[in-house]
Amino acid sequence: MLGQCGLVLFIVILGALEVHHRLYRLSAKTPFAEPTYRFSLDEFEKQAHKRGLVILDNLVLEVKDYMQDHPGGKFMLEHCVGGDITKYFHGGYALENTGGPLPHRHSEIPRRIVNSLIVGKLEGSVSMTPA
Repeated sequence: MLGQCGLVLFIVILGALEVHHRLYRLSAKTPFAEPTYRFSLDEFEKQAHKRGLVILDNLVLEVKDYMQDHPGGKFMLEHCVGGDITKYFHGGYALENTGGPLPHRHSEIPRRIVNSLIVGKLEGSVSMTPA
């Protein structure tokens, strides 16, 4: 009897922690930094493959030195260099259709990493071809 009560209590606490985590994760978002440097589309295209540049919400990120550390693998970022990764970052798409889980939504920690990778912003509202 005592063992069953302990199990029920454990499940209730685990459920409460899961609900708290999901609510916190959805509500607490670090805003992306506002860079001062502006890239023209032409400048971005010329430097993209040399420097490992991608676009996220019109922000220019230099991911060349981060590729090895990316939890999803270096391939994910290599494939996207020179393109717009917004839909992948926000969980709208996946690079591969594996029939498995839904596309990944990034949590708070990747938002902080993005802030460390920002090198500029595209001038105006430029429409990029998705990676």
